[in-house]
Amino acid sequence: MRDASVDKKGVTEGRSGHIGYFRGKELYDVTEEDIVGLLREKNLAKHIPLFQEHRIDGDLFSQVTDGELIDFGIGESFERKNILKLKKCLPK
Repeated sequence: MRDASVDKKGVTEGRSGHIGYFRGKELYDVTEEDIVGLLREKNLAKHIPLFQEHRIDGDLFSQVTDGELIDFGIGESFERKNILKLKKCLPK
């Protein structure tokens, strides 16, 4: 993972798991497009329109709760769990 690189959208190449996904970025640097890319890569693309509608960037994503995902209309508990697990990818 030490050799992961950041592409123009802030997503690293050559990574495994969540380590280094936004390597070199601060939380406030994680854009809406970065979150969309993360959802797409983790096979959660069907939720992209919802995240785009609410303009969810890294800062907002770090604060999203299970209850808010339910309010957004994501009813499947495993889908919500998978989305919430992605918060581990965010920079501290």
